[in-house]
Amino acid sequence: MYIKKNLVFLKEKNNISYRKISSAININISAIIRIKNGAEDNVTIKTVTKLAKYFKLSLDDFVYKDLSKQGYDDNDEAKNDCRVNIK
Repeated sequence: MYIKKNLVFLKEKNNISYRKISSAININISAIIRIKNGAEDNVTIKTVTKLAKYFKLSLDDFVYKDLSKQGYDDNDEAKNDCRVNIK
């Protein structure tokens, strides 16, 4: 699984903070930090789904593809505008 790696990659690629991500998807910052620190085995499907939606990715792509090696194109209009609020 690539949840941690993709979260860190997409955060950096989009130049956004973990706090901003957690606020936008209505998930406690501590849950985001746990994922960042490697606790991806204990993350809930609800959290992963919200993260995938936030970055406008399928759940499958967010979890199972290494986006840093998949030709993720930050010029793609749909992916470039990832800052959506999910409640």
